[in-house]
Amino acid sequence: MNCYKKLNLAHSKSKLQWRQIGLILGFIVTLGIVNFGCDSDSKNDDEYYVKYVLKSSSGHYISNRYAQINSENNTNISFTFNNSLWEMTIGPVRKGFNAKLKAGFNNPGTVYQYSMNAEIHVSKNNAPFALKKSDNSNTARTSIEINYIID
Repeated sequence: MNCYKKLNLAHSKSKLQWRQIGLILGFIVTLGIVNFGCDSDSKNDDEYYVKYVLKSSSGHYISNRYAQINSENNTNISFTFNNSLWEMTIGPVRKGFNAKLKAGFNNPGTVYQYSMNAEIHVSKNNAPFALKKSDNSNTARTSIEINYIID
């Protein structure tokens, strides 16, 4: 009879150990799932750079052009230039940034042929720039305005 009790004690002790091991493993698995599930906010760490491009031509070589952009601080910055190609890169900015480009000729009355084309390019985490928005037209115009929200 003593042998029976020893076997029974050994058997019940084994069940208790298995329950403890099961609880510990269950806790570790649950903790791992919760820990990996909370990593979805890492996309907010992405950095974007915005390149504004303006191509213009006029029949008058002296015509001044202006460009106004939305900077990385969400402030409007204005530039005056004489070249037919103008580019400006800003950054880093975050997701949701509204890239705006407004441009035109300062004295369009003195210009008899004019055209303006605008582009917004975006680079994510130092990847190559990709064209996101453009307004290219053969129609003569004295001003242009485009914007693109980084999503």
